[in-house]
Amino acid sequence: MSIASQTPLAALADYEQELESYAPYGIILVDWRMPSIDGIEVSKRINAFAQTKDKTPPGIFMINAHGRNEAMRKADELGLAGFFVKPLNTSLLIDVITDYFADDKASTSARRMNDFGEEKTLKLLEGMRVLLVEDNVINQQVAVGILDEVGVKADVVDNGQLAVDRMRDNPESIDVILMDLQMPVMDGYTASKEIS
Repeated sequence: MSIASQTPLAALADYEQELESYAPYGIILVDWRMPSIDGIEVSKRINAFAQTKDKTPPGIFMINAHGRNEAMRKADELGLAGFFVKPLNTSLLIDVITDYFADDKASTSARRMNDFGEEKTLKLLEGMRVLLVEDNVINQQVAVGILDEVGVKADVVDNGQLAVDRMRDNPESIDVILMDLQMPVMDGYTASKEIS
């Protein structure tokens, strides 16, 4: 059975009703940013209610798109089962949930997001320099915002020729290139060939 409620408070009511039955939920996926109350508060209430009923709390996985460092820290403090970043990848979702239910439940329920690679990935990304080659201003702003959130410094150019020039002048200062394909002056295919 799944909860598909429109509001966090309705989801809590559904959970409490389900917990009274013989088959409480094994896992709950909860978004961090929601109206009325956030996912951290929902998780606290779910755990507290389970304890009042002398039931094992479900494995709660936090889902978030923005401000994930803060969300991860708060989720870790609560001892939640894991953390997903939007957009959700179906394969990863299945793998993590399968892993959660596999083998020794006591050890898997105690796992934190480090076990799923998120924190290690963020540490690897921190301080990395990226050359973003993108002609659309909105896409530039979105990409730079996401990269900045995880500690990646982005240099932005708006066509392939500028990317070729940038890499010719100072290639050692760039760790990764994010290349658009369709751009004016020189497209991404041609620029990639020139750079490589």
